[in-house]
Amino acid sequence: LTKTTESSTTEAPPEIHLEIGIFTDGTLNNAENSRELEERVATECVEAFERGEMSLEECEYRLSLALGGSYGNAPSNVAKLRDLYGTSVKAGYNGSHHRFWVYTPGIGTKTGQADSLVGSVSGMGETGIVSQTERACKEIALQIGSRELGSTITSVTFDLFGFSRGAAAARHIAYEITRGAGGALGRAFVKERLAWPESISIRFVGLFDTVAAVINPAALDFRPDNERNAPVNVYLDPSNVQQAVHLVAEDEYRENFALNSLRDEDGALPANFTEISLPGAHSDIGGGYPDSQREDVLVSPFHLIPSERNRWPEQTIEWDSLEALMVNKRSEGWVGRYSLPVPKSDEHAPLPRSLKDDGPAELSVYKEISSHPAPDGRVELALRMIRQILGGYSRVPLQIMHGLASKAGVPFFDFDSSEETRVPRELVSIAEDMLAQITAGAEKVSLAPDQRDLIRQRYTH
Repeated sequence: LTKTTESSTTEAPPEIHLEIGIFTDGTLNNAENSRELEERVATECVEAFERGEMSLEECEYRLSLALGGSYGNAPSNVAKLRDLYGTSVKAGYNGSHHRFWVYTPGIGTKTGQADSLVGSVSGMGETGIVSQTERACKEIALQIGSRELGSTITSVTFDLFGFSRGAAAARHIAYEITRGAGGALGRAFVKERLAWPESISIRFVGLFDTVAAVINPAALDFRPDNERNAPVNVYLDPSNVQQAVHLVAEDEYRENFALNSLRDEDGALPANFTEISLPGAHSDIGGGYPDSQREDVLVSPFHLIPSERNRWPEQTIEWDSLEALMVNKRSEGWVGRYSLPVPKSDEHAPLPRSLKDDGPAELSVYKEISSHPAPDGRVELALRMIRQILGGYSRVPLQIMHGLASKAGVPFFDFDSSEETRVPRELVSIAEDMLAQITAGAEKVSLAPDQRDLIRQRYTH
């Protein structure tokens, strides 16, 4: 008989593999707060309506104002992707495989509490980007610790998704992960008495319109629209990430809302990074708009007319310049044959109870009249746009991100598994066209005139 040595009978410790999805939401986006408003509307507002005290719209408007912006925003695409991320535990003779996600509410928010003005304006402080990063790392360590794995983790694979400042947080988390035991995740592991894993990889980073917009007075940074984002690190090292996808808003007004692109100074992208420009504004890409919304916006600054022309504002240079701007805006296609009927009011941004019957969407010169200062008063003019806008377009970028991430191995459930994620029927063919162009390597999608008009007049902000 062959003698068995001690080393050959010693069994190798079981392998432990983790897959972790990290979802960092955008400024004033908080899925739990959104759900709280929905629940309160379903109870308090229905009761108030049945008592004849106010309309459902008026009640929801008042509740939203009282609770704060994060309660009034609908769940973002980050929150929807979180709900599609499959969780599981698989145990075998040689070890186990655990898959779970962590979600951190957006900048400027706390679940069940009032929103933070400091956090939402600056991206700093207790509800800022760095704090969001630290909360995510702490939650990861807590979830691992609660599983009582009892052995050194063999491997961890991360998938990260973020929107707006939450996208900046996702990029900062990637940086902290790659710092190893000395980074924010490493410190969280130490606090939970966890050994650093043998192997760590970042499989996928999915970003919706990254806007760090950090205001940091301590570093003499007083503007959100510059490239100074300390203490946040938005640089994503392509050697540490298997694949990154960044969907950016083609129609966003960037003067105070600067994009943090993945491109270098020469406009080049690493081979494993993709940055795609899609029609729409910031939250058309990242989500958060309600299913239907009355949009009443001034698309120009106010123009003060000379007091001697107060009785004849139509006969002023200011009026003429706004009419010229109106022609330009109409040519851009914001109002047209696909526009929906919208409740009317002579007031700009009226309360729901002040709304009148539906009428056509329109661009018009708006007059703001004041009796002060005496004796002539004051008349100001601005270009006003009134439209009824649907929120379903944001599901197109959601579908695109879901498809690209799934192709990269991210364990998402099927996209059409819920009403919240399903693309509106009239946009299905457009979404298919976009995805086909992106799959073929397009960095900016090209739409037929009718497709662009439909999206712009009925869906995008």
